[in-house]
Amino acid sequence: MKRILILSLISYSFINCYGQTLEEYFKSGIAKDNAKDYTGAIADYSKAIEINPKLSEIYYNRGLAKQKLQDYHDAIDDFNKATEINPKFLQAFFNRAIANNELQNYEGSIEDFNKVIELDPKNENYYFNRGSIKNKLKDFRAAIEDFNKAIEINPGFAKAYYNRGVARTNIGQRDSATIDFNKAGRLGINKAYDEIKIINTIVCTECNGKGFISVQNPCTYCNGTGKITCSECEGKGGIICTACHGTGIWPLSLSWGKGQPCSYCKGTGKTSICRSCAGTGLVICNVCNGNKMIVKTEICPKCKGKGTFIQNN
Repeated sequence: MKRILILSLISYSFINCYGQTLEEYFKSGIAKDNAKDYTGAIADYSKAIEINPKLSEIYYNRGLAKQKLQDYHDAIDDFNKATEINPKFLQAFFNRAIANNELQNYEGSIEDFNKVIELDPKNENYYFNRGSIKNKLKDFRAAIEDFNKAIEINPGFAKAYYNRGVARTNIGQRDSATIDFNKAGRLGINKAYDEIKIINTIVCTECNGKGFISVQNPCTYCNGTGKITCSECEGKGGIICTACHGTGIWPLSLSWGKGQPCSYCKGTGKTSICRSCAGTGLVICNVCNGNKMIVKTEICPKCKGKGTFIQNN
């Protein structure tokens, strides 16, 4: 979640009863903070706190410096102290929400934003930030309510439209999400148009997103039978018996055994069986592997090979 508000240091003029030293440490801390010497700033703020541990502003500024060093746990401790001293310290609650978000303590961050919104219910940024965290928690409907409020306060809030579009996409409200992304795009978020393409991209049901389909046609090599003539025996199944000429029966012209099974081939008409076709004269077609059909891959006519297509509203 991007911070919408600029994190600003608190500077006050202290009552003289605290002495010049407290003010010097505090001002020195601010100067070092502005110079990005956050470690030095923390040291000065700590000195100021030693002198007077009851000023919420010093804890707040030290917490900011720690936050800039990504020391979120210690930063939260300082923001806790600041809000303990001043229960209406809005900026301390806000930055504690930011720190909790960085630590992925999303529930804690939402609680802090609840307090921030209680203190300032007319700032669209607070609703937007809370809604963005609810998106992370997949509490999309609650997030939508926050984005609605942000947009109600600021109808030109581009990021709120975009994030509401994300939330609506996740609960299947494609049409409403498309409207939100269109609005975000017109307000300057160009990547919103990419989201429109994504949520309206439909996987082709014809090819299941592959872009091609399998088409079966009868094998022309075997005429769809799955078998072809054995090349070993030329379809004869073996060596033809010369005695009966392959009939398996003695010729009627012979004076002995006429009409009886041939004793040479034992009535088979062949003196030996072809090993390749086992005497059938046919073998499995080597083009379709006996499947009788040839499977060909063709470009899907529905999606024209893309696997997806854009669904128009």
